[in-house]
Amino acid sequence: MARKSALQQLDRAMKTVRDLGLEVESSGEDPIGGLLEKIYDLDHENVTIIAKTLAEVSTFNEIVRNEISAMEIGERYNEIVAAFNSIP
Repeated sequence: MARKSALQQLDRAMKTVRDLGLEVESSGEDPIGGLLEKIYDLDHENVTIIAKTLAEVSTFNEIVRNEISAMEIGERYNEIVAAFNSIP
């Protein structure tokens, strides 16, 4: 049941990202794919969950980078506006 719950949580998180319009294109890179293939026969259900989670990590990281960048630009804009507002 925990496996299904983990996949459900990931799916719910990705749906929220899409609903917020924050989805970015996946890079398609899978640097750990070879290792996961080697251990697939040991526990294929967990390997599937791990692979899906890792595939979305880069998406979440890109969203965070984009949002932080947007925050920095917004803060800088506010500083500039405040500076102009202080001109007598």
